[in-house]
Amino acid sequence: MEKRQLIDALQYEGADLVLEYGSSISSSADPDDIDLFAVGLALPERSHFHLAEYDVIRLTWEEFNRYLKHLDPVYCTEAILKGQILVDVADQLESLREQIQGTSPSFRAVRHNVNQAVTHLLRTEQQPKPGVIEALQFASSYWIFAEWYSRGREPVLLNELIEKTCLPEATRELLSADPSGKRVEAETGISIRRAYEGFLELALGRGNYPEEGDRDGHQS
Repeated sequence: MEKRQLIDALQYEGADLVLEYGSSISSSADPDDIDLFAVGLALPERSHFHLAEYDVIRLTWEEFNRYLKHLDPVYCTEAILKGQILVDVADQLESLREQIQGTSPSFRAVRHNVNQAVTHLLRTEQQPKPGVIEALQFASSYWIFAEWYSRGREPVLLNELIEKTCLPEATRELLSADPSGKRVEAETGISIRRAYEGFLELALGRGNYPEEGDRDGHQS
């Protein structure tokens, strides 16, 4: 399917904001998939689906605003802070970015990200190997943000947060493994046991988060 066809289909369903984000705009190499993020008043309730090479998140504005309050990285901040406009009927992307950057993390935001981490961890029991790796990546990402927000820190992109934080080696291996889940084990570069270790190291508090004002993640 051509990208334009998919965008037109999302608009036909009611999307008035469509963004492209992720590896397809941040890397010169061929991406494993193309991430699209669509929000609209008339869209069906939340869905996250794959269609050919496209990975699509679709939300109503009511759902999006709830995720914004919780600073959810998957269903809000990553796409809004980094996304490129494909459709923006109301010319609102910049105001949404300002709203996110002006949002102070609340206890509810911390709790939401912890809950999402646990939800994805539990999903590993029902997944084949590639799905386990992907679920543990989501769980680890949510956990990192929960830790970050519990310190009252500002919303950032996941890649920026990883750069700022001294993470356990197993966690870094997990987060850098093939995120698409499309490759066989030898190509992901990580075993299931090592992937679980990557999450557990985080859960045991072995990540070293920078102090306020230390943008490089080096503590004195």
